[in-house]
Amino acid sequence: MRTDQELQPLAVAKLLKQVVDKEQPTVVLLGKQAIDGDTGQTGAMLAGMLGWPQASSASKIEVNDGKTHLEVDKEVDTGIQRVKIPLPAVVTADLRLNEPRYATLPNLMKAKKKPMETIDAASTGVDLTPRLQVLKVEEPPVRAGGKKVDSVDELLEKLKTEAKAPWPEAATGPGSAAGTAGRARAPGCGSGHGPLGDREFSAEGEQLHPPGGNTQGELRQDPADRGVHGAQADHLV
Repeated sequence: MRTDQELQPLAVAKLLKQVVDKEQPTVVLLGKQAIDGDTGQTGAMLAGMLGWPQASSASKIEVNDGKTHLEVDKEVDTGIQRVKIPLPAVVTADLRLNEPRYATLPNLMKAKKKPMETIDAASTGVDLTPRLQVLKVEEPPVRAGGKKVDSVDELLEKLKTEAKAPWPEAATGPGSAAGTAGRARAPGCGSGHGPLGDREFSAEGEQLHPPGGNTQGELRQDPADRGVHGAQADHLV
C-alpha cells in the first residue's frame, strides 16, 4: 500500500481491511503499536471492522490440533493472561513474541526476485482524511539532580521540606519511630563523657554499629536521669 498522505490508525485499519477482504487470511498478525503515534489502536479497529476476535500484546501463540482456535499468552499489568480465541482472528504482537532472524545474503537475493504488488491507497476508495489534530508537542520538565545526605534526620527533613512528601503528624512527634531513628545519645553523652559515648541505634533500640563486635547495643536509662532524653530512651530500651 503506497501513499504520501499522513495516515492515522482509522485510515490504516480501513486500508488493511481492504487487503484482508481480498486475500482472505486466517490470521492477521500486526505490531502492538507504531513508533510514531504510539497509539496502539489499529489492531483493535481492524478486528472491529472485520467482526473477528482479537488478542493483543501476544508473547506466545499456539494453534490447536484442529486449527480452529488460537491459545495466546497476553502480557498484562498483573502478569501473563492466557486466552483462547476462534479463527479467523487478529493478533497484535508484543516484544517477546519472537526473536528476529538475521537474513542471509542468499535469502536477500531471493527476496528481491519475489513479485510484490503495489497498491495505490487512493485507488481503494477509502477516506483517508485525518481525524486527529496535534495541538502541541513539548518536552517533559528537566528533572533536578539527586542529593546526598549525611544522616537519617537530614533525609527526613529534606523529604518533609523540599520533596513535600506526605507527612503524618504522628511520625514527627516526641518518641515516634521517625523521631528516634538514626543517631541517639545516652544521658550524659552530649559532651562525650557518658558510658556509651556517641553511638548509632535503630528506632527499635538495636545498635547499628556496635564497637568491638558487641551485638547487644542496648541503651538503658537510670530513672533518676530522666530528662530531655527520656522519651528516646524509653523507645530504645
